[in-house]
Amino acid sequence: MNFLKALKSRLWPNNSRDKQQIAVMHLIGTAGSYLQTENYSEARHCLLRVLEYRDAIRDPQILVGILGWLFRTWERTDQYGEGIEFFSEYISKYPDEGIGYKLRADSLWYSGELQRAIDDYSHVLGLDPNDILALSGRGQVFIECGEFSRALQDLDCALAGLEQIQNVPTDWKTSAKAYVLNGKAHTRVLGSSTVPASILTNRWPSVRKTLGRTSTKPRLTKNAGT
Repeated sequence: MNFLKALKSRLWPNNSRDKQQIAVMHLIGTAGSYLQTENYSEARHCLLRVLEYRDAIRDPQILVGILGWLFRTWERTDQYGEGIEFFSEYISKYPDEGIGYKLRADSLWYSGELQRAIDDYSHVLGLDPNDILALSGRGQVFIECGEFSRALQDLDCALAGLEQIQNVPTDWKTSAKAYVLNGKAHTRVLGSSTVPASILTNRWPSVRKTLGRTSTKPRLTKNAGT
């Protein structure tokens, strides 16, 4: 994983290592191996241990990557409630960090708590109006709510942001763009159909979940160098 390749230079740019840094690197490497083999329980155990060294992780993007991997351990096992509980506790400790709200919003969205997900995405956008993944996520939730004009507005803003963003991996940018464009395509189809929106939008969660299990859905960890 590219996240691991970038990790060493970010943790110790001058090749200086201490015991905490070595422990963090070992735990993240082990978690990455578990994720690759879909052993999500063991990966989660390692990542939670990494957070015990939070004060030693000075690069915020590394922390974003760790939290994104943690989200994946719950998302891939349909344990959304546990993810919501974790990120709610994280928010109570670090209320000024948008990443906690973003990942709780993802968990709420996947669990079907759409209004709460919208509220959390909106909170993230209150901190950073140009947050691409929050715009994309809220836009996708608006699709499920049948609010197609609001969905297109968010998705268009996300797409515009992707056109301008730099210093991110090409595969992440391509994946994120495909995900946004797919949402826009569904919005147009659903919004113009003569079939009642309440029927059509009930089909979108299964489509979205399928996308979430493929490379089409961008993973937040890619912002951290994956």
